[in-house]
Amino acid sequence: MTAPLPATDTSISKLDYALDARRRGMRIFPMLPDSSVTASAEAYCNPTDDEAKIREWWAADPTHNIGIATVELLVLRTSTAKASAELGQLISVMLGDTPKTTRIIHFVGRKSPGFLIFSLPSGARVAEREILPGVRVLSDDDAILGPGSEINELESIFANERSVAPAPSWLIEMCGVTLPESNLMNTNVVSMPRQTAAEIASKTQVERAKDAAARLHMSVFPVHAYEDPGPDATPEQRLVAAKKAKTPLIKDWQNQASQDPAKIEEMWRQYPNANIGGVTRDHIVVDLDPRNGGEETMAALLAVEHFPDTAATRTQSGGRHLIYVAPNGPVKGGTGKLGPGVDIKARGGYVLLPGSTIEGRPYEFEISRPPAFAPQWIVDRCAAAKDRTDTAGKRVVEEDDTAREMFVAWIREHAPCAELGEIDDRTFLVSARGYDFGCSESTVLELVHEWNDTHCNGLGDLERLPVVVESAGRNRDKAIGSSHPLAPGFEAVEIDQTMRPGPVARNAAPAPPATGLATPLLQFDPVGLELRPWVIPGFACRGRVTLLAGPGGVAKSTYYLMVAVATVSGRSDICGFPILKRERVWVWNQEDDIAEMQRRVAAIMKEFNVSWDDLKDEDGSPMLYLDSGVDKPLMLANRSAEHSIVPGKQVADVIATAKANRIAVLILDPLVEFHEASENDNVQMRAVVGQVRRIAVEADCATMLSTHTRKPPVASSDGFAGEMDAARGASAQLGVVRIGATIFSMSPKQAKDHRLAEGTTHLDYVRIDIAKNNLAPVLPDPIWFRRVGVRVGGGFEQNGESVGVLRPVTLDKKVATSSSMHLPSLLAEIIATKLSWEKHFKVSEVLACATPAQQALFGDKKNRARCIADAFDGADACPTEAGILTKTSARGKEMTLHLRRTSSLPQPPKKGGRGSENDDDTET
Repeated sequence: MTAPLPATDTSISKLDYALDARRRGMRIFPMLPDSSVTASAEAYCNPTDDEAKIREWWAADPTHNIGIATVELLVLRTSTAKASAELGQLISVMLGDTPKTTRIIHFVGRKSPGFLIFSLPSGARVAEREILPGVRVLSDDDAILGPGSEINELESIFANERSVAPAPSWLIEMCGVTLPESNLMNTNVVSMPRQTAAEIASKTQVERAKDAAARLHMSVFPVHAYEDPGPDATPEQRLVAAKKAKTPLIKDWQNQASQDPAKIEEMWRQYPNANIGGVTRDHIVVDLDPRNGGEETMAALLAVEHFPDTAATRTQSGGRHLIYVAPNGPVKGGTGKLGPGVDIKARGGYVLLPGSTIEGRPYEFEISRPPAFAPQWIVDRCAAAKDRTDTAGKRVVEEDDTAREMFVAWIREHAPCAELGEIDDRTFLVSARGYDFGCSESTVLELVHEWNDTHCNGLGDLERLPVVVESAGRNRDKAIGSSHPLAPGFEAVEIDQTMRPGPVARNAAPAPPATGLATPLLQFDPVGLELRPWVIPGFACRGRVTLLAGPGGVAKSTYYLMVAVATVSGRSDICGFPILKRERVWVWNQEDDIAEMQRRVAAIMKEFNVSWDDLKDEDGSPMLYLDSGVDKPLMLANRSAEHSIVPGKQVADVIATAKANRIAVLILDPLVEFHEASENDNVQMRAVVGQVRRIAVEADCATMLSTHTRKPPVASSDGFAGEMDAARGASAQLGVVRIGATIFSMSPKQAKDHRLAEGTTHLDYVRIDIAKNNLAPVLPDPIWFRRVGVRVGGGFEQNGESVGVLRPVTLDKKVATSSSMHLPSLLAEIIATKLSWEKHFKVSEVLACATPAQQALFGDKKNRARCIADAFDGADACPTEAGILTKTSARGKEMTLHLRRTSSLPQPPKKGGRGSENDDDTET
């Protein structure tokens, strides 16, 4: 055997360098002179350590550069001197010495990569990855330019004279090498020393973070520290605090996480008390939760499967994390992957690491050693994660109606159902499809809530749904909108005329698509389309939810009983809306007893001359059903022991009863009394109203709700008239509602604008406005009712007692004159037509756009402010046909005016989207 070549001797031939690399344990092939391009495909595919073949190659061309194949080698490429030093320090800590193996300096005199090379057992496989900042592992089908090679007079050399040494087991695991089965479970592991409790307690949080990263070869990032809500906190508040202590403190945590001690110090310098999150991108973490049956599942698995010894941690809740390295690259995790209570955390996820604490309970190392390779049977349970494309997670089309419609259709026809233990996985899958179609996060969340209601019986943890939806948008392999018809990458193709479909029968069912998800739109006759299943046109529709909002004491319950009597008797003159035909109605009032409901029904029947026969069908059976929550409370949603909202046990009974009695309209009055949710919690209220919609869909009836309104602005009795935002509580409930109306008393200002019956005041009138309608055009004007008292019962000396009823009336508006013209309406009209909504203007700026005749209505400049203040009737806001006009005045400053659009008016288009997340397009 020849002596080792000097590292810096440039007089040696290329053949000598090639033979020297062979001697060190490498396989060689020729590259073109002064190049890193292989000399031939055959040589690249057949590198060799056969001396005769090597001599043959370099005899053909002595100037060939030397290529070194990475097959059965573990090649670590360091891109900077700092990375090289950190790798050497790590190896020194683990082995107590510098590595006794071959090292190459690439291109002497330049800031170029260096290589550290170890040998691997025959059959080992390596995938390219970064193990430390600036340190990459090359894959086993790669190649490097070997010592003796030159490019532009720069040369690669060996930095020492050592042969390639076997890779230590801890480095094999750290680099994600896949060993042959015979070697997989027999690898000798260099265990990390177990630390004492005193040693752990004496460390700072940043030291714990660096320690966890080094021990587990895992990138870390800061997570919210636990904040104690106090001794008087409710269990729900403590649960919220515990969940918050598991959420990332930084954005883009999956890319910001690091194993670099300097980067870790930088992050914890900003968040010194943060908990420690570990990214499981290249790991497989078996998460055992004893609260959900994890111990029992684990006992069953241990009886039939092998779990190699590996790093293990104890969680604050008494569970365990078994931390493995993914041997063949990243895999997909999921809930219940190995059975009930045993989840897998893998690519796209993270776990809390030792050093983290929740409610005083720490995460701790249970087995302190480097992670081992995950056994193949676990890998087989986890599908391989697909490679991310260049456009992964990027939006390629904007959300539009098509995106939403495609997602709705997919949920209705293809979405999976889910049981307990698999809801997170199914939620992620459904959410990912929504992003595929191009939906925004808010739209995906809204429709996933609906999927949870209809496909999971509402069993999902509603507080986790937003987390899973956000995760599905962030951890994507494809672009957002990749399945949208307008996504880039589609090209027009010439259609074979012989393949066109023939004539289609009228309204024939469309043929199923040949492949894929998309269903082609075939010719159909619009005349044959079914009409919407209206019960009360414009107000109540089967399968949909209607919400009536109004302040207390305005007669919401009375009006809903009028709707019931009108629908059962077929009388359009009772409720102010057209009744198509007689239908069955079920009213459940949770606040009034049966006797009070009977008084109101009796008053309605007397006022509108309705007989008992009018409330029965042709067979003499009653068509109106009345129930009271005073006698038997009905709950549609309850609070579970874990403080989440779950479907009420009576929901199924309501659906069955409505079906059995062929109920067309179910009235639930008021909404707040039918659930245990927090009225201001969007997630919880979304679930509650979702149960109401579930009843509507499954029982094929219209459901109608009533709710109170918030306090109107400036104490105006009609400040929220026609505004769906008037409804009290969380705004998410409005997303489920298809038809929304408000009911308010008449204001004194409106009384001035209308001709009232003699002897009546504004207190005698009530208005109903349709504020939202996704199924029909919104009514332009309110429906007016007059309060009347009807005597029923045997009280008050047998003359009965007065019970209030609302009678529909038509009110004429007064004709405006120069002296009685509604000045705020004039100002609003000028702003809307000549200036702009949603901006503040001085009165002088507004009147500068008015005609001289209009300006004269406001008097001279000195008295204009008083004139306008009088026109506002002491209020600061005034509803007009153009919108809500608000005035603002401050001492010493000119009055300003601001015009805001109301929800019933057309909304201005917004750039790049359909408007706010609560905007719904009216379908006509």
